[in-house]
Amino acid sequence: DPTRIPLGAFFTMSDSYGNPLFSFDTETEAYVDAKEIFAYFKIKSVEVELPVVSGIQFSTDGMTKVAGKDNTYTYAAAEGKTLEKVNFLNNCKIVCNYTSGVLERDQLNKVIKVTVKYYWGSQTKESSFDFMAGTKPKA
Repeated sequence: DPTRIPLGAFFTMSDSYGNPLFSFDTETEAYVDAKEIFAYFKIKSVEVELPVVSGIQFSTDGMTKVAGKDNTYTYAAAEGKTLEKVNFLNNCKIVCNYTSGVLERDQLNKVIKVTVKYYWGSQTKESSFDFMAGTKPKA
Protein backbone atom coordinates (compact mmCIF):
# COMPACT_ATOMS: atom_id res chain seq x y z
CA ASP A 1 0.00 0.00 0.00
CA PRO A 2 1.82 3.15 -1.15
CA THR A 3 2.33 6.00 1.31
CA ARG A 4 0.70 9.28 0.23
CA ILE A 5 2.16 12.43 1.80
CA PRO A 6 0.52 15.86 1.27
CA LEU A 7 2.58 18.28 -0.81
CA GLY A 8 2.54 20.80 2.05
CA ALA A 9 4.81 18.52 4.10
CA PHE A 10 7.74 19.06 1.72
CA PHE A 11 8.35 22.80 2.04
CA THR A 12 7.43 25.95 3.97
CA MET A 13 6.91 29.52 2.80
CA SER A 14 7.04 32.82 4.64
CA ASP A 15 7.08 36.50 3.76
CA SER A 16 9.99 38.86 4.41
CA TYR A 17 8.66 39.50 7.94
CA GLY A 18 8.69 35.80 8.79
CA ASN A 19 4.90 35.35 8.55
CA PRO A 20 4.09 31.86 7.26
CA LEU A 21 2.04 31.73 4.06
CA PHE A 22 0.55 28.42 5.20
CA SER A 23 0.68 26.21 8.27
CA PHE A 24 -0.53 22.81 9.42
CA ASP A 25 -3.70 22.87 11.52
CA THR A 26 -3.54 19.94 13.95
CA GLU A 27 -7.31 20.02 14.61
CA THR A 28 -8.31 19.60 10.97
CA GLU A 29 -5.06 17.83 10.03
CA ALA A 30 -4.80 20.04 6.96
CA TYR A 31 -2.65 22.85 5.60
CA VAL A 32 -4.37 26.23 5.94
CA ASP A 33 -3.75 29.86 4.99
CA ALA A 34 -2.02 30.93 8.21
CA LYS A 35 -2.46 34.72 7.96
CA GLU A 36 -4.81 35.05 4.98
CA ILE A 37 -1.91 36.32 2.86
CA PHE A 38 -1.32 33.34 0.56
CA ALA A 39 -3.20 34.83 -2.42
CA TYR A 40 -1.21 38.07 -2.17
CA PHE A 41 1.97 36.31 -3.39
CA LYS A 42 0.44 35.36 -6.77
CA ILE A 43 1.88 31.86 -7.13
CA LYS A 44 1.44 30.44 -10.62
CA SER A 45 2.60 26.86 -9.98
CA VAL A 46 4.49 24.46 -7.76
CA GLU A 47 6.82 21.95 -9.40
CA VAL A 48 8.34 18.91 -7.67
CA GLU A 49 11.31 16.88 -8.95
CA LEU A 50 11.36 13.50 -7.23
CA PRO A 51 14.51 11.43 -6.66
CA VAL A 52 15.42 8.03 -8.03
CA VAL A 53 15.77 5.66 -5.08
CA SER A 54 16.38 1.94 -5.45
CA GLY A 55 13.48 0.15 -3.75
CA ILE A 56 11.06 3.11 -3.88
CA GLN A 57 8.95 4.21 -6.82
CA PHE A 58 7.83 7.86 -6.54
CA SER A 59 4.83 9.40 -8.27
CA THR A 60 2.09 11.91 -7.43
CA ASP A 61 -1.66 12.19 -7.00
CA GLY A 62 -3.32 15.42 -8.16
CA MET A 63 -0.32 16.74 -10.11
CA THR A 64 0.58 16.69 -13.80
CA LYS A 65 3.77 15.16 -15.20
CA VAL A 66 6.00 17.80 -16.80
CA ALA A 67 6.72 16.93 -20.43
CA GLY A 68 10.40 16.32 -21.17
CA LYS A 69 11.45 16.11 -17.51
CA ASP A 70 11.93 12.77 -15.76
CA ASN A 71 10.28 12.43 -12.34
CA THR A 72 8.97 16.02 -12.42
CA TYR A 73 5.37 16.96 -11.63
CA THR A 74 3.51 20.26 -11.36
CA TYR A 75 0.35 21.79 -10.01
CA ALA A 76 -0.51 25.00 -11.85
CA ALA A 77 -3.20 27.63 -11.79
CA ALA A 78 -5.38 28.08 -14.86
CA GLU A 79 -3.94 30.23 -17.66
CA GLY A 80 -3.78 33.88 -16.56
CA LYS A 81 -4.67 32.99 -12.94
CA THR A 82 -2.72 32.39 -9.72
CA LEU A 83 -3.21 29.91 -6.87
CA GLU A 84 -5.58 31.71 -4.51
CA LYS A 85 -6.04 28.98 -1.88
CA VAL A 86 -3.79 26.44 -0.16
CA ASN A 87 -6.16 23.47 -0.74
CA PHE A 88 -3.80 22.00 -3.33
CA LEU A 89 -1.21 21.46 -0.56
CA ASN A 90 -3.61 18.92 0.97
CA ASN A 91 -5.02 17.45 -2.24
CA CYS A 92 -1.74 16.94 -4.12
CA LYS A 93 0.18 13.99 -2.71
CA ILE A 94 3.67 12.57 -3.16
CA VAL A 95 3.27 8.80 -3.49
CA CYS A 96 6.03 6.51 -2.17
CA ASN A 97 5.53 2.95 -3.37
CA TYR A 98 8.02 0.66 -1.61
CA THR A 99 8.76 -1.96 -4.24
CA SER A 100 10.45 -4.18 -1.66
CA GLY A 101 9.59 -4.65 2.01
CA VAL A 102 12.81 -2.98 3.11
CA LEU A 103 15.63 -1.18 1.33
CA GLU A 104 18.49 -3.46 0.32
CA ARG A 105 21.23 -0.79 0.49
CA ASP A 106 21.77 2.73 1.80
CA GLN A 107 20.42 5.50 -0.41
CA LEU A 108 22.25 8.64 0.72
CA ASN A 109 21.63 12.30 -0.08
CA LYS A 110 18.58 11.80 -2.25
CA VAL A 111 17.10 15.18 -3.17
CA ILE A 112 13.49 16.29 -3.56
CA LYS A 113 13.47 19.63 -5.36
CA VAL A 114 10.50 22.01 -5.03
CA THR A 115 10.20 25.04 -7.33
CA VAL A 116 7.58 27.70 -6.67
CA LYS A 117 6.85 29.90 -9.70
CA TYR A 118 5.44 33.37 -9.09
CA TYR A 119 4.28 36.01 -11.59
CA TRP A 120 7.74 37.66 -11.20
CA GLY A 121 10.07 34.62 -11.22
CA SER A 122 10.73 31.45 -9.25
CA GLN A 123 12.44 30.04 -6.16
CA THR A 124 13.78 26.51 -5.68
CA LYS A 125 14.42 24.58 -2.47
CA GLU A 126 16.26 21.27 -2.32
CA SER A 127 15.79 18.89 0.59
CA SER A 128 18.05 15.87 0.93
CA PHE A 129 17.09 12.60 2.58
CA ASP A 130 19.05 9.51 3.60
CA PHE A 131 17.24 6.19 3.24
CA MET A 132 18.99 3.49 5.28
CA ALA A 133 19.22 -0.18 4.34
CA GLY A 134 17.07 -2.59 6.28
CA THR A 135 14.39 0.01 6.99
CA LYS A 136 11.20 1.19 5.43
CA PRO A 137 11.51 4.99 5.16
CA LYS A 138 9.08 7.11 7.16
CA ALA A 139 7.29 10.24 5.98
